[in-house]
Amino acid sequence: MNDELTTRSIVFDSDQPRRLELHEFSLPAPADGEAILRTEMAGICGADHHTYDGWFNRGRVVPGHEFVGRIVALGGDVQDALGRPLAVGDRVVPDSTIPCRRCRYCRGVGSRSDKVIDYNACEAFSLFGSIPIGDPPRVAGGWSEYVQIPRNALLHRVQEDTPLAAAVLLEPLAVAVKAVSKAGIAPGDTVVVQGPGPIGLLTVVAAQAAGATKTILVGPNPARLRAGEMLSANLTVNVRETDPVAAVAEATGGELAHRVIDASGATSAFQQGLDMTGRGGVYVNIGGFRPTDEVTFRPDRMKRFKIDIRFSHMGSNAYEPALAIIESGRFPLEKLVTHQLPFEQAEEGLLILERRDGDPIKIALTFDG
Repeated sequence: MNDELTTRSIVFDSDQPRRLELHEFSLPAPADGEAILRTEMAGICGADHHTYDGWFNRGRVVPGHEFVGRIVALGGDVQDALGRPLAVGDRVVPDSTIPCRRCRYCRGVGSRSDKVIDYNACEAFSLFGSIPIGDPPRVAGGWSEYVQIPRNALLHRVQEDTPLAAAVLLEPLAVAVKAVSKAGIAPGDTVVVQGPGPIGLLTVVAAQAAGATKTILVGPNPARLRAGEMLSANLTVNVRETDPVAAVAEATGGELAHRVIDASGATSAFQQGLDMTGRGGVYVNIGGFRPTDEVTFRPDRMKRFKIDIRFSHMGSNAYEPALAIIESGRFPLEKLVTHQLPFEQAEEGLLILERRDGDPIKIALTFDG
């Protein structure tokens, strides 16, 4: 690799909310175990908009934790998440979490035996798109022409014929697959998904891939509910027009849902989701809350009907099964990328998401070259 490699990168400064700038950085050759990625496509997540709004005090960062690209330089022997050697030219998607690989959680000894070992509980993890520019690696976000991949990162190799607009969804699909795993979905189950945003729509996909017999998507956005139908949801319910609890009861003959997964991020959805959960069922929350949000619920019915509440966060241990769903071609996932913009227009992408211009589902940033 040319030691003079430079990259143009979007930069956000926590001291200046709602402002992005384009900067140029020089990148050194990768050290042992590191890599440099040439970004091909990057997604805009709701969490990116929260960052843009100033929710988090992270200093100056290069945003972006959903991205796909090709390796252009390697520092010695670098392996993918399955332990296979990587080569220049390989297309990969990084796991958004960069674990320390040393703490008890990363080593698989920090969880109870009845929980999935979860390196998102790592005691010293970092996240792509959230690493301050002053800390190494300096350019560690997908909203950049080139991204520095640190030694501990987990890279997932993507088949050449996979559409970029599907590959860029690997991170959010892994979030959905992990939630479905937490829910324990099995063939024969009726599954309700609350919230038809990108995560909710991908949860419909993950639930079907896990064998759910019936999937019901509930939410307020007609365009996104139609997207759920495109992804083969058996029933969609517009909560502005229909009582979703009554709709689920009617669709199940009064049995209600075996599993409910809340991807809405709305505190008001919490009790509603519990009300849609049947006897012995499981309710899983993956929606993003503000740090100050609080939820209330009525525990009596939960106790009597033996309903579990579980929480799922991020996509650890779920990237490879999520990638298998993408590469199967069973679902037209690339159609969820409704908007594509040059990466220099990242701020406009955030504003489209904010204003809901053109019924966006997933907005992606593209890169020349």
